[in-house]
Amino acid sequence: NIFTSTLLGSGKIPICRKCHPIIKNSKIEIYVRDFLNKHNISHIDNNRKILNGKELDLLLTDYNIAIEANGNYWHSEKYGNKDKFYHLNKVKLSDEKNIKLVQFFEDEIILKKNIVESRILNLLGKSPMKIYARKCTIKEVEKNISTKFLNDNHLQGDIIDKFRYGLYYNNELVSIMTFGKKRIALKNKGVDNEYELLRFCNKLNHNVVGGFSKLLSMFIKNHNPMKILTFADIRWSGIDYRKTVYYKNNFKFIGNTSPNYWYVKVNDFINREHRFKYRKNVIIKNEMDLNKTEWEIMQENGYDRIWDCGSMKFEMNFS
Repeated sequence: NIFTSTLLGSGKIPICRKCHPIIKNSKIEIYVRDFLNKHNISHIDNNRKILNGKELDLLLTDYNIAIEANGNYWHSEKYGNKDKFYHLNKVKLSDEKNIKLVQFFEDEIILKKNIVESRILNLLGKSPMKIYARKCTIKEVEKNISTKFLNDNHLQGDIIDKFRYGLYYNNELVSIMTFGKKRIALKNKGVDNEYELLRFCNKLNHNVVGGFSKLLSMFIKNHNPMKILTFADIRWSGIDYRKTVYYKNNFKFIGNTSPNYWYVKVNDFINREHRFKYRKNVIIKNEMDLNKTEWEIMQENGYDRIWDCGSMKFEMNFS
């Protein structure tokens, strides 16, 4: 195959535009485009006018929404040259143009395409199934059932939690909300009646109207919390807190967190791993590592990293 290429990074050779797995995986944008076409959702491809030269992969003008399919290699820090604030700044620029920018990473589209498709349809108000929470039965969910449901229906999958409430329609679990004590990563101070809302999602391709409110109310009734903390990922929720389900259910917007990052092996960009697994005190192997940063050690071990957009932080106080 004949193609034109540039040298990528120190010591890198050109890669075949047809055969190389990284290039093949860049077709995720085409996959999302075909999905939109399948559902007759009009869009403008690769628009560079709205953001004054910066590209929007798929612009859905009827909804004031844009979708980005971010290849992990091209959106990493070292090889893709995307710094800490690249993805967040793009969200802000889009918001200034009254466009909600939604970004999916490559591994999400490849490994969890059913969930990505369901989120897109829900975002556009096109979920095939519509159920009203008032017609559902609410009850606590066993951990093994919750784990499977979250892995099947939530982009981030399962999480360590303590309380799980679900909505059942005709004896089928269609919506779930889970809670736990404040996580160690958030500097848990051990306050007994302060909780974090950890996960909320509906069954694939279902819109459970009023589900969030009903599940939240049940938890509050049963546990009488002093405070509930939660986060909304800006990469999926946008940056306007007033349009989130949390704000609409009486959570107070506290502020935005700094962008977070994941590590990826340079020979396996599909598998993102959370940074908490690679804290410096965990990865130090010898005395020479003591004077190095976590990022320096990880690069020496063959890793790159990918930044997100941070999260919106919300709280509900009862004191």
